[in-house]
Amino acid sequence: MVCKLRKWRRCLVDLTKHCLCASYIYMVSAEAVCLAPLTKTFRFFLPNLSDLYLGRLNMDEHNLCHLLESLRFIPNLMILSVQGKPLSRAHCCTADVNTAADFTHKTLRRLKLSGIILTPAVAAFLGRLLPEMSSLETLELTGANGNTVQAEEMEALFGGFNKTLPLCVLTFRGFSVRGCLAPLAKSLHFFPNLNALDLDKLNMDESELRGLLESLRCIPNLKILHLSGNPLGHAVTSIVQLPKLEYLFMERTGSEEDLNFVEKTIEQAKRGIIVLTPLYYW
Repeated sequence: MVCKLRKWRRCLVDLTKHCLCASYIYMVSAEAVCLAPLTKTFRFFLPNLSDLYLGRLNMDEHNLCHLLESLRFIPNLMILSVQGKPLSRAHCCTADVNTAADFTHKTLRRLKLSGIILTPAVAAFLGRLLPEMSSLETLELTGANGNTVQAEEMEALFGGFNKTLPLCVLTFRGFSVRGCLAPLAKSLHFFPNLNALDLDKLNMDESELRGLLESLRCIPNLKILHLSGNPLGHAVTSIVQLPKLEYLFMERTGSEEDLNFVEKTIEQAKRGIIVLTPLYYW
């Protein structure tokens, strides 16, 4: 079901009439609209939904937490992709939401949240929900305009993993996390199947790269690594320690001399391919 939303309320009426047995919904709004009215319908009308794609929705912390809270009413959902339009303050039609995440979701395989602001409430909610997503294979979190994330939010988001997940693709990009990357790096050993890691534009520094590389040694099948847009300095040369990389994206990370060294070293070892200017985004 495809809805190009111009009149949000009319679309919701159609949704409640026609989506009781729907397995796939794709909604893109002509204008940024509030998410809260939609999430209220989940508990009544979408028990069989497996794929949900939402675009250009107002995405303050209340809307996002409402959406995540509503997942309990879509027990068969496997794919959730949301393109948000971040707001500077909570929208007037949203209400307080329980952020305790006192439920588990066992079927979700792909979670993509783009254009989000990682507030303490959002980080805490996701941090409680993600470790219990036992089927999750792809996690993509993209920040809004370099949203600055503090150490407390990073710990809340990544510090709660205590068992392995089948995660194959992890994207965490577009946030400013300088000095706070350690919780993410420490969580990586819970993702032994990881083969693609995108950490573009995190304002990561040299010391954080060294800690990240230490953690990546426990990921035996990592093939793709994105680090573009991070000021890594001379430490970028230490990336040659990763033995099985096939695609390495490093635009705007270090000096031309250091990047040339990394490229030549990898080519001589015949261990992979380095791409200094990204040709595509996976």
